[in-house]
Amino acid sequence: MTTPRSTLALPGRGCPSYIRIVAHGGIAVLYQAPLDPSMNVELGTAEGRTVHVFCVGRSACGAVACNERILAFYMDQGVLSGPRPDCEALCAFTLGGEVDFGYFSGLEDPPVDIFDCYCACFVAPDVVGFMGPIFEQNETDFPYVLLNLSTRRQTVHPTPIALDNPRALTWDGQAVIVYGPDHDRNGFYRWIPGAETVQKIGEYDGRLRDGGHGRFLEVRPDGCAILTFQPRELTPPSPPHSPPPATSR
Repeated sequence: MTTPRSTLALPGRGCPSYIRIVAHGGIAVLYQAPLDPSMNVELGTAEGRTVHVFCVGRSACGAVACNERILAFYMDQGVLSGPRPDCEALCAFTLGGEVDFGYFSGLEDPPVDIFDCYCACFVAPDVVGFMGPIFEQNETDFPYVLLNLSTRRQTVHPTPIALDNPRALTWDGQAVIVYGPDHDRNGFYRWIPGAETVQKIGEYDGRLRDGGHGRFLEVRPDGCAILTFQPRELTPPSPPHSPPPATSR
């Protein structure tokens, strides 16, 4: 894997699924199907030196990183019946591989009862936004949750049906951009939390993952590419634990 200053040799742990920039220019690599399930994250320096190898759980399906934390999120089989940390839905780790806290066990507010975490991205240095399904009154909803990793408080925003079952998301400074909801698997939709309507802003046929700061990461057979929307001034979202807006469902 090529970095701005070197080539980082990945030691054959499987196919890298997520590559993230962490504190001080470091690189975090998550292997979604590692050859050794007990070692599925590798942390290296931009100079190409491996610093830590550790495990964030066997059902991890994605990860985002910011400053001194890696946030892993998990598939439904781990959330519903797996051991910790898989059963947490989301779990924050230090760059040394230690658990900081889990979403279900370490939150100061009542957690949203999601049974899968579909996508997540950092919207501020200590605030992550994520979406996942919850089942209530014979229907499945996909709330957008803003989680402050420092205070362990959250704000839950109901979302329009047009954003259900997203493939990836990012934050452009003022709004959420969702990629590939159920009804339009190649569409990009911009939504301001609290609004009842969404705006379609483009289409793309690719395999995209969460990027943050108006970006998506595309995984290609020969590497990765970054797709960037014209960034707005990066404004933190409303502080977690503000009153939730009225539902648009």
